[in-house]
Amino acid sequence: MDEIDKQIVEILSKQGRMQWKELGETVHLSGPAVAERVRRLEKQGIICGYKAVVDESKTGRATTALITIILSSGRHGEMQTLLRSHPAVRESYRVSGDGCYWCRAAFTGQTELAAFLDELSTLGNYRLMLAVDAIH
Repeated sequence: MDEIDKQIVEILSKQGRMQWKELGETVHLSGPAVAERVRRLEKQGIICGYKAVVDESKTGRATTALITIILSSGRHGEMQTLLRSHPAVRESYRVSGDGCYWCRAAFTGQTELAAFLDELSTLGNYRLMLAVDAIH
């Protein structure tokens, strides 16, 4: 990965729908040259996909929770299955330091959040923070 590849990755991580021509102008390459580099970065697994940034409040999922999870046992497989499959979970990580896992999830309200927390409590403890505002 050279400096131009690094610039392309940085730009696409913020603006994933940028046109090849515009991206090429930004990094001083032609559109086709940029497209070839992006295809190579995708093939190498450096660029893993593209996603939309969604205003959850407009989809009926206005309650955003940031949750640190502390396993009470070594049931990592079960936790990872839960985090991958639950429809409210937007991102999750296995972490070091304070806790075992961290996730961000968007819920339709307190009832759905409470049900998710009940599921988590079968595998360990958690610390919950509710988001007040998103900063983009």
